[in-house]
Amino acid sequence: MRRRTYTLEQADASLKRLHSRLYRTVNAIRDWERRKARIANPPEQRKLPASVLAKIAPPPVKPLPYKPLEIPAILDRRQANTADETAKAEILQQQADRKARKRERDRERRAAKRSGEATKIPLQGKAALEYIKG
Repeated sequence: MRRRTYTLEQADASLKRLHSRLYRTVNAIRDWERRKARIANPPEQRKLPASVLAKIAPPPVKPLPYKPLEIPAILDRRQANTADETAKAEILQQQADRKARKRERDRERRAAKRSGEATKIPLQGKAALEYIKG
């Protein structure tokens, strides 16, 4: 009995595989038949009769009462606003100043590292007093 079940399962699996291959083969045959029909019957020969074209033709387009790319005056924001331009210039100047200060600070820090000033131990005791007095 077990042998029969095993062969039935095996037969089912084989049939499933063959059906899948058959399905793909039938689709491939259908595709090649369509390609062959397109080659044998070019688009110039497939034109529809005038009566059919009249039925499926789109309705005539009415001209728009306005220009499609025209922006209404109330929505047009291209007008120069001097307050906005001034504020923008001020903000950009502040950003540039901040970047320049940071650049200078970093430059000083790198120079101190190269010269050894950054790792130097601060003066203590009598040496510190002499330095303060000058």
